[in-house]
Amino acid sequence: MTGRQRNIGSSVVVMLGLVLCTWATISPAKEQVFELAGYRLRAASNRAAGIAEGRAALDADVFKDDPVGERSLLWYMGGAALGIPDAVALDEVVLRLRSLHDQNGDVVAGAYAGFLRGSRMIELGQVGAGMAEVLRAANVLDVNADPAQRSIAASELCRSYLLAEWPGQAIDHCRRYSALAEELGDPVTLARARYLEASANSNAGELDRAVGLWRQSREGFLAAGLDTLAGRAAGSLAGDLVAMHRFEEALALAQEAIAAAEAAGNPISVGLVRGVRAEALAGLDRVQEALADIDAAIAIVEDLDAPSQLSTLLRTKKNILQGHYGGARTGAAAGADAGKPEVAALGDRIRALEAAIPDASESEEIVSLESRHMQREQTLRIRELEHENRLRQHELRVAELEATRQELLLREQRRFMLMATVVVVLLVITLVALALLLRTQRRLARSFRDQAYRDALTSLPNRRAIMERIGQLLREPHAAEQGQCC
Repeated sequence: MTGRQRNIGSSVVVMLGLVLCTWATISPAKEQVFELAGYRLRAASNRAAGIAEGRAALDADVFKDDPVGERSLLWYMGGAALGIPDAVALDEVVLRLRSLHDQNGDVVAGAYAGFLRGSRMIELGQVGAGMAEVLRAANVLDVNADPAQRSIAASELCRSYLLAEWPGQAIDHCRRYSALAEELGDPVTLARARYLEASANSNAGELDRAVGLWRQSREGFLAAGLDTLAGRAAGSLAGDLVAMHRFEEALALAQEAIAAAEAAGNPISVGLVRGVRAEALAGLDRVQEALADIDAAIAIVEDLDAPSQLSTLLRTKKNILQGHYGGARTGAAAGADAGKPEVAALGDRIRALEAAIPDASESEEIVSLESRHMQREQTLRIRELEHENRLRQHELRVAELEATRQELLLREQRRFMLMATVVVVLLVITLVALALLLRTQRRLARSFRDQAYRDALTSLPNRRAIMERIGQLLREPHAAEQGQCC
C-alpha cells in the first residue's frame, strides 16, 4: 500500500505532528508570576488542563504589563486547542493574538494567529487557503533573523505540509527545522524536530529513516521526563512498523502509546493510536479484536471535530475488512471484497471527508508564497554565511596578530636572554680577573716580604728580620725574665 491508502501509520504521523507546532523554542519574557517554560510542557502533555490553566492566567491578567509573555502563553494554549481540537478555545486564542497585533503592532502575534488559523483550515479540508495562510505567516516571521523565530516558521511549514499530505514540500522545511533545533541546543526542541522530520520521511515512504528518527524522538522525550510525548512518538513509530509488517513490535508500542494518551486525557490521540493497534492486531490475524478496536476508535473521533482523522480511521477499517494486513484472511475479512456494502459505504464516507484540492488561484498563491519564503530564507542563509565568513576572517586576523605578537615577544625574549648571557659572561670574566689580580697581589706581597726579611741566597732571616724580632721581644714586659731574650 502506498500514498493515502498505505496505512494509518502515515496519517497518525501527520496528526501527532500537530502537537509539536506550538512548542518551538521561545524565550519567555517574564517568569516571576507565571512560569511559561513549564506551562509549555504541561499544555502539550495535557491539552485540556493546559487550556484551562491558560484561561485562568488570562482572566487573572497575569501578563497585563507583559504583552510578549501573553503572546507566548496564547501560542502554547493555541497548540493545545488545535490538538484536542477545541474550536472555541482556538477562536479565543486567535482573537487575542489578532488583538495584540492590531493594538500593539506585534507582527509576531499576527503570524502566530495565522499559523493557528491556517492549521485549522487545513484540518477542515480547506487545504489551499490554509496553506496560503501559513505561508503568509511564515514570510512575516522570516523577516526576523532570530533563529528561534525562524525555527517556528520552519516547524509550522513542515507540519502544515504534512497535515495537507504534501510530504515532498514538507521534507526540506522539516530538515531545516532540525538544523535550527540543533543550533538552539535545546534537547526537547530537538526531539520535536526529529518527530516532524520522521513524519516527513514516513509520508515520503522512507520508512527505515523514519523509524530511526522516531526512536531518537522517543528517547529524547523520555530523557526529558516527558512520558506523554514519548508515548506519541511511540504511536507514530508503531504505525510505521505496521507498514513494515513488524506487527509484534508495533503492538507493544501501540499499547505504550495508548496508555500515555489515556493518562494525558487526550481523546483524539487515544482514537488514532487505537487505530494503529487495530492494524497490528489485524496483521497478527486477530481480526475480530482489530475490528472491535477500530470501531471504538471511530466512535471516539466521531464525537470530535476532526474530519481528517476520522477519514484516516475509516480507511483503516476498510483496509481491515478487505484483508490488507497479515497473511491469512480470517474472520470478518475472509469474505470481504471491494463490492461488499459495508466497504462501499466506508468508501463513500471517506470520499466525503477527503480534503478539497485547492483551486487554480489558490495553487498559484501557494506557489508564489512558497517561492517568496524560500527566496527570503536563502537570502537569510546567504547573510548568515557571509557573517560566518566575516567571523572566520576576523578570527584569522586575530590569530595572525596574535602570532605576530608572540613572534615579537619571542624575539624580545631572545634579545633579553642574549643580553643577560653577555652580562653574566662579563661578570664571570670580571670576577675571575679580580680573583687572579688578588692572587697576584698576594704573591707579590709575599715576594716583597721575603726580599725584605730573608737572605736571597739562603732564604734564612736576615739581619733586619733578627733586629725587628729582638726589638719586639724587648718591648714585651718581663720578656727577659721568661728567657725570651738572646
